[in-house]
Amino acid sequence: MLGVPKQTVSKAVKRFRELGHDGDRPRKGRKRTVNTARNRKIIKQRAERNSLVSMRKVAKETGLARESVRRIAKEHLQLQPYKLRKGQLLTEKNKQDNDGLLNSAETAVFNGKIVDKVNNLRTAYMIVDLQNDFLHEAGVMPVKECPPKEDPLKLVPTINKISDRSADFDLTVFTIEWHPPNHISFVEHAHDSDRVLADPSKKVEFHSIVEFASPKVSIPVLPKHCVQWSWGADIHASVKRPVGSVTVPKAYHVLVETHSGFGLEGFERTDLEDVLRAKNIDAIFMCGIAGDMCVPDTAFDAVKLGFEVAILEDLLSNVDFDMTKTARAQMDSVDVAYVHSNAAFEYVNKRKVPFQWIKHFAGIKA
Repeated sequence: MLGVPKQTVSKAVKRFRELGHDGDRPRKGRKRTVNTARNRKIIKQRAERNSLVSMRKVAKETGLARESVRRIAKEHLQLQPYKLRKGQLLTEKNKQDNDGLLNSAETAVFNGKIVDKVNNLRTAYMIVDLQNDFLHEAGVMPVKECPPKEDPLKLVPTINKISDRSADFDLTVFTIEWHPPNHISFVEHAHDSDRVLADPSKKVEFHSIVEFASPKVSIPVLPKHCVQWSWGADIHASVKRPVGSVTVPKAYHVLVETHSGFGLEGFERTDLEDVLRAKNIDAIFMCGIAGDMCVPDTAFDAVKLGFEVAILEDLLSNVDFDMTKTARAQMDSVDVAYVHSNAAFEYVNKRKVPFQWIKHFAGIKA
């Protein structure tokens, strides 16, 4: 005997006959659901942060049932599980036979398109502009004093941990601003004789956009910073510089302003592309400052040159809220991966790569 009261058994049997299962009857009143706007937003953010994240992990992080997470992801966010997405991008032949399985020919194509590329991938770890004038409290333009109040010094410990694994990358490269003392971006030199303002009568102020008639450019003018051979141009002392790492200067021409580590096309190209090509680099993990200026500009040029790029979004410091939104939209337009810094460790430890890279290897456009 079970020792269960007869009345309890009777109610359970009756409930099963009525409902087809032994769960409770639907309760009166407002139906409760986990499919709330808040939960949808949380799940979407988890997926955007790491497109390979498992349902199990999201469920654990959010405290929701795994089936609830799966239902919200599939039915309301139209997200597909990684295994399904991977299967869909294998080969055109796979679409033709549509059997859901890989035969030997399909496996060979998949290996050639995806597996071999990942296994033979050559990567660079790129650290952008971590210089005294931007990081040190005595610097000319400390990033932490900009409206977002994001202190780049707080990023350095994690940046250094990745640098400790430099042997697992094929190249570690630093970019730095390297301005001559009378650089065109310096507000103190806006009226120099080798340049002509479009409107000489207009007052030139810090951080304003100034239009020059010669050379014909519109640029923000800033206090004199990162001057060649100065303390302010040095990489901050707390930043580890692995043996064998390379430092590439930019914006060293007096009349050329560029935020990209690759320089300005048609005017001043830096050595960065040559440095990457010399090491046969295919893909770049990128971090540094500013996350809404120099980092995205460098990433954008890298994509144009055929490199895969992953920006480590938790290792960025930004200077302006609106510029941050604009930069993110620009990166999304060229399908640059924004990933957590854990992705860099996932790569060196397990050879995992961002899903955007896998899409590109398979020939699937953004």
